[in-house]
Amino acid sequence: MAGVFITLEGGEGSGKSCLIEALSSWMASSTLPHIVTREPGGTPVGEKIRELFLGANTMGPLTETLLLLAARVEHVSAIVEPALKRGQIVLCDRYVDSTMAYQGFGRGMDIEPLWKLATDVVPLLPDLTLYLDVPCDVGFKRVHKRQQERRDRLEAEELSFHERVRSGFLAMAAKSPSRIVVLDALQDKETLFLQAQEHISRVLYAS
Repeated sequence: MAGVFITLEGGEGSGKSCLIEALSSWMASSTLPHIVTREPGGTPVGEKIRELFLGANTMGPLTETLLLLAARVEHVSAIVEPALKRGQIVLCDRYVDSTMAYQGFGRGMDIEPLWKLATDVVPLLPDLTLYLDVPCDVGFKRVHKRQQERRDRLEAEELSFHERVRSGFLAMAAKSPSRIVVLDALQDKETLFLQAQEHISRVLYAS
């Protein structure tokens, strides 16, 4: 079986981590070779960048973007591409669509130049992207139930920022329906898992 690159996207409080854990358990029990990784992160360099990116008090949108792209270059070359060459499934928590949603729609960077920059630096696109959609007020409440000191810089943004991010994700899904699947993250966890499993199986057995 050829390697398959699957990314999971969503706003804050969408439940990506829980779904990835469930999908990984399913793949392990089904003896499907896979790895789980994340952005920014996945490598020692990427994790250092993640710490800086989420922990800094403030930074400009372009600085955010360049940090994310630096982490992505390292991540794709060291982790993602080798796994795909080995025929593994790569489950990645966030990727290029998050860059577009957060730095483009959220921060207000020009969308077309941002997309060109991101895909020129790392041309690899996912075979499938699952976007977990949740109303921002619901996701916002989930995030703010956490202790104050556990919230990172993006989680602490105002609701209006998260509304722009959500709009961005939905706009990208509408533009690329063959790659990006929108899942209702208000559903119960089992239903959400079964829907994600169905879409992943379709891609796996078509490859």
